[in-house]
Amino acid sequence: MTYSKNVILKLLETGEVEALLPVIGMLLQFSPEEIHKCQQAYRASTDVPPSPASDGPRSRSLFSRFSFS
Repeated sequence: MTYSKNVILKLLETGEVEALLPVIGMLLQFSPEEIHKCQQAYRASTDVPPSPASDGPRSRSLFSRFSFS
């Protein structure tokens, strides 16, 4: 349980969905189709697709899409 908690916290803090989604999928026993659906939903929800000319992998928190006012 502690490992699951830490993986989810890391996902929420860093936004490293592409790297951590397979780990979460394994922990929750997602089917390949379910992982694919999650990846598609994530990619559709991102504002700007990563550019090959960027300085490196973009890390942004999942919370960056929300405004807390």
